[in-house]
Amino acid sequence: MTTKRKKAIDIFWRTYFFAYIIILIIGVFPSVFGENIWTCSIQIKIMDVIFCVINVTGLFAYTYEKNVFKPVFWKIFFPVLLIWHVYLNVFVMPVTKPGNITILRWIMIDLSIHTPLYLAIFLYAFKSKR
Repeated sequence: MTTKRKKAIDIFWRTYFFAYIIILIIGVFPSVFGENIWTCSIQIKIMDVIFCVINVTGLFAYTYEKNVFKPVFWKIFFPVLLIWHVYLNVFVMPVTKPGNITILRWIMIDLSIHTPLYLAIFLYAFKSKR
């Protein structure tokens, strides 16, 4: 891989990392600790915050090439993360969708935000040369 291409990829991941943090602050934390736009239980909200913290940790570790936890943790966490997001999008969000957003539109928005995260955690777990 050329140096120019590696630099461009690094810029992408760093930009995505900070954008993801902003999206979390704007979207997740107010719904958990403030205005209740989701009608799901507090247990689901707390679990989602825990997943968000682990997501950010993994994304940070991948983006900045840091060693956080053992690789086996990320290999186990990756499929659990996917199952959690499927559960949220199939069983929780259709019942609690905000405003007039259709379920399909909500899933497309969620996937567009989280697909790079899934890729980063997958690469960190299975392809990283740590």
